[in-house]
Amino acid sequence: MARVAERTILDATIACIVEKGYVGATTRLIAAAAGVNELTLFRRFGDKRNLVIAAVHAQISRFGMRDTQPTGDLHADLLRILEFYHHAFVANGRLILALIVEASRDPGLAAVIREPLTVLAEIEDLLLHYQKAGQLIVEPPLRARNALIGPVLAHALNAQLDVGAEAPAQPRELLEGFLRGHGSR
Repeated sequence: MARVAERTILDATIACIVEKGYVGATTRLIAAAAGVNELTLFRRFGDKRNLVIAAVHAQISRFGMRDTQPTGDLHADLLRILEFYHHAFVANGRLILALIVEASRDPGLAAVIREPLTVLAEIEDLLLHYQKAGQLIVEPPLRARNALIGPVLAHALNAQLDVGAEAPAQPRELLEGFLRGHGSR
């Protein structure tokens, strides 16, 4: 039997979590979805938690949101962040929500969401940079980050819960709203 590509296994992991939740996505189910033996998962990843961490890391890497350094162009930097989260939530809203819920119930899963949380801290640093440069109002960076990304998450929640028929706001619209309230005056 040919060796199944790691990406196939990681994609199957994500798909199973989206469909069944973390607890319901058993290694047996993931292996079947990937077309491999369950033992293959354990050989390659050690355990389910490591498999899920690898799958989440692969998703983040695919989206390329490790570039949170300020470029000097406030609009471009914030738009890049909003586009990343918009795409991530549209493509993986159910995954993100499932992991947040499961991680709150199982402290051992904190590592699964640690990398996405690291990216959020980097966004706070970016916002702080622009606050110090006088391009954004001075406020706690956590509040500024939540004001920037919060609407994207709210739209993702609405979509998952099927609340309202309104299409989610696009990143440019969200950026304009954020800058109206948080841009320097």
